[in-house]
Amino acid sequence: MTILTGFPLKLLEQSATERLAYFENYTVAHPRLKEVYETLVRTIAEPAGASFIFVYGPSGIGKTTLRLRVEQKLTELALPKLESDRGCVPVVGVEAVAPESRNFNWKDYYTRALIALALFCHSPGGRSLEAS
Repeated sequence: MTILTGFPLKLLEQSATERLAYFENYTVAHPRLKEVYETLVRTIAEPAGASFIFVYGPSGIGKTTLRLRVEQKLTELALPKLESDRGCVPVVGVEAVAPESRNFNWKDYYTRALIALALFCHSPGGRSLEAS
């Protein structure tokens, strides 16, 4: 009889610190997260007039993981363009800060977005905002 444990059995022979590190770094792909990922990438590729896409939910649900994976996928999709235009910015990630009041702070959001772009533009390989 084969018992599927979901983790390497050799892990049981490791120290408690190594076992803990394994599980701290382990990510389980939730089926709903996969579905949202595919929908999000498709929506970005074919926006149909959408200028903003909001992803929201409780803490720890995987919003940042989703954003990072989507950024990685968009960068992969942009590789042919990046080969011919090294100044192309395929994606800039900006996390919106939850408002303390009921009103979203658009000024803060755009300030963070511009800072993220400026950091890219001043990094090696980036280009100035004027050249964009």
